[in-house]
Amino acid sequence: MRAVQTWNNKLESNFLDAFGRPNSSADCPCDRDRGTSVVQMLHLMNSTQLQAKIESDTGRAAQLAKSDRTPDDIVGELYLLALRAIAGPG
Repeated sequence: MRAVQTWNNKLESNFLDAFGRPNSSADCPCDRDRGTSVVQMLHLMNSTQLQAKIESDTGRAAQLAKSDRTPDDIVGELYLLALRAIAGPG
């Protein structure tokens, strides 16, 4: 499930908890801590869900690996995808 689909803050999500799920009882529930933490690092290193997405035969990594693109092009594509994810829409 995508984070934007988890409209209810009572839904269980280790990922959202690790990466700063907004506090619904705060004055502005849209505020969240943008700092990094050891919990986030450990989640990225050990998440079985994240590993399954990376290993998926239908995922972006598999599509890029099967393509005729050069390794430099693939790294560039992955970099831009990560940069867009960090920057957000727009």
